[in-house]
Amino acid sequence: MAKLIGESPRAWRVALEPDIRSAPLRRFPLSILYRETTEGFQVLALAHHRRRPQFWLGRR
Repeated sequence: MAKLIGESPRAWRVALEPDIRSAPLRRFPLSILYRETTEGFQVLALAHHRRRPQFWLGRR
């Protein structure tokens, strides 16, 4: 998944304006929350879809 995000970081939907995106995993109820940087991308959290889904908001 990291390779896909690195190749096209704007392919996934914006989860929180202006620049935090969410890339859902296929086999698990998880999403990678990240933002694009000049060097590539920065992973902010690995968020479960049902357990405390917005715990990562304090990490912005």
